[in-house]
Amino acid sequence: MLSAHTISPDGEYAVLTNSKNRLALYKISDGKSFPLKNLDEEFYLVRWAGDGENLFIWQRREIPAVVYKYNLTTGNKEKWLELKLKDNPGGYQIVGIKLTPDGKTYAYSYMRELSDLYLMEDLK
Repeated sequence: MLSAHTISPDGEYAVLTNSKNRLALYKISDGKSFPLKNLDEEFYLVRWAGDGENLFIWQRREIPAVVYKYNLTTGNKEKWLELKLKDNPGGYQIVGIKLTPDGKTYAYSYMRELSDLYLMEDLK
């Protein structure tokens, strides 16, 4: 898990990745799990929203990175926040997102990998 905020605000549930690499809701008291609706394996948890009814999630390989607010009851997700670098360089990937419980304040980190490509022709 990339998030330290897996436990619900009321302490009754946890959101973890299941054996199929999908986010699932686990009831802490008995361990029963429920896969989250309408999400494929590309989604990761950022944190629970402070209301306990929503999650903030993102797709790690999406550029620019988009954080969605996901409703646990309906399975609907709405675009909440789009993260991109000001100078928009190539070769970068967002690697971590931190949000406050209301989703209004955030920080993120990124990694940039640069390389050179050489074309060699007529080698003997």
